[in-house]
Amino acid sequence: MDPALHDWNERRIFVDAGATWTVAGATGSPLDALTGQFRRMLRQAQGMLENRAVRQHLAIEHRKPETLPATARAMVSDWVERHGDEARALFRRHPLAYLAYRRFPSWPAASDAPQPVMISRLPADDGEGA
Repeated sequence: MDPALHDWNERRIFVDAGATWTVAGATGSPLDALTGQFRRMLRQAQGMLENRAVRQHLAIEHRKPETLPATARAMVSDWVERHGDEARALFRRHPLAYLAYRRFPSWPAASDAPQPVMISRLPADDGEGA
């Protein structure tokens, strides 16, 4: 998984045509349903920003995963600052992505980042195989 050593290979990505997701039955007002749908669309726009930033980091710049910023907010903010023209073009095509970016203060901060509770390393290969 070291992007510095290996090129992006789209043939290794599998899309399951049978994959689906469902939303629990509507229990509330139509306004609640619209609000929920808007939140889902906003989260998808946030995911679009995260995907762009991660792709830039790993697939385009071939940087190692351990050099990723501690939070999605920091990662996306760095991408927008360093690739402003690309970010502005994305915001023009997808206005909800701009709204998601503007809502950054509500994203978890670095101080809220998950902390590892255990780190386990596999033993070094002694040349005898598994």
